[in-house]
Parts: sequence; C-alpha cells; structure tokens
Amino acid sequence: MALMLLLSGSAAITAGLTRMRQAAPRWLVIATLASLGVFVQAPVLSRLLNLRPLPGIDSALVAAAFAVVAGVTYALALRLRRHTN
Repeated sequence: MALMLLLSGSAAITAGLTRMRQAAPRWLVIATLASLGVFVQAPVLSRLLNLRPLPGIDSALVAAAFAVVAGVTYALALRLRRHTN
C-alpha cells in the first residue's frame, strides 16, 4: 500500500500543480496510475515484483488520498499564483 500511496501522491501533486493543461503531465499521470493498476493489482505481475494485490477498501483509500492531495495541491497553487500577481 505504501508504494501505491507514494506513486499516486506523486501523480496527484503533478495533477494539482499543472492543472493538467498540457499533454505531458496528462500522460505522466495516466501512465503512473495505469502502471499501479497493472503491476500491483494483476496477480501474475505482482507476484513477480513480490507485491500483493490490494483489497477493495485499500484501493479506495488510495483513490481518496489521490483526490485529497490533488485538491489541496491545486488550491495551494491557486493561492500562490494570486499572491505573486
């Protein structure tokens, strides 16, 4: 779960700071989240990496953490932009 939280947090910060306006951050966030789903949740690949697929409640917690971190980062970025102008 820690690996999923770290990677989804990184993707959330990227989403919040860039506001997903350009293609590069969009692809970066999509690729990060897709790799989490494939490498951690797919039983065959997760065994190769010595990971265990997360149960549904833990996946929901990771998704909620992503949403919270993205929202807070977006709000902070807006506040910083207003103070610099």
